[in-house]
Amino acid sequence: MTDLISLQTTDIVKLIKNALERKISISIIRYGDGESMMFNGVKEDAHFILKKVLGYIPEDHEITMLKSHLIDAYRHCDIIGIPTERHLRREDRWGQSLDVFNLTMGEKVLESKHKTSVDIFHNMLTEGVYSELLTGLDTLNYISCRNLDDVFKEKFGIKNVNSFIISPEPTYTSGYVGDKHYPEQFNQIAKWIRSLQCEGQLCLVGAGIPGKIYNNWFRDQGGVSLDIGSVFDSFSGHKTRGKGRGLDVIDNTYKL
Repeated sequence: MTDLISLQTTDIVKLIKNALERKISISIIRYGDGESMMFNGVKEDAHFILKKVLGYIPEDHEITMLKSHLIDAYRHCDIIGIPTERHLRREDRWGQSLDVFNLTMGEKVLESKHKTSVDIFHNMLTEGVYSELLTGLDTLNYISCRNLDDVFKEKFGIKNVNSFIISPEPTYTSGYVGDKHYPEQFNQIAKWIRSLQCEGQLCLVGAGIPGKIYNNWFRDQGGVSLDIGSVFDSFSGHKTRGKGRGLDVIDNTYKL
């Protein structure tokens, strides 16, 4: 398994910096147990993960469309963050995840991609990498349930911040009132991204399962797009992953 992952943290950071400098559009997205549940053919698993991340179960035709978009996202992204040996040794959905991926996509898809760890963006957080990527940017585009516009501008001196704030995962955040993420905000985001000129700009996405799709949309607009996921929660001081996570749990370890 180790030889499948050819890009380590230092490689990914260099690649991102080079892409921003040379205005090379790329999309780096992760594949984990949630996406495996969407693809494994068990309807109850898809319903479970969608209920968890969205708070509701979309209509059958909406789920079918989401799966189709997601498959397309993995087929056409540039780099995939895949489960590591630690994940694959587990006797749960993580352990089966790559087998499910290959059955869904065909083995040639994974073989054709550059691969890094599914934990890549969390590793970048613990290694303190984001400040060097964000400091002094002219423009940052992002999609998240956490509104960090002012923080990004003030802490990193970013001149222009374009954001689309989505509904949060109800498992971890209470009190949301507004449009549903899918398909309402999903369709709005498609139009919003098309309105942006992202060439040479960093684009960050923390939007669960649909987020992988948004990353490719940003890339197609010229952006350098990263599927950082729950790193946004850490940036805002919320604990949504790992031991001790839960509804409205605060953790300021990595808060910006």
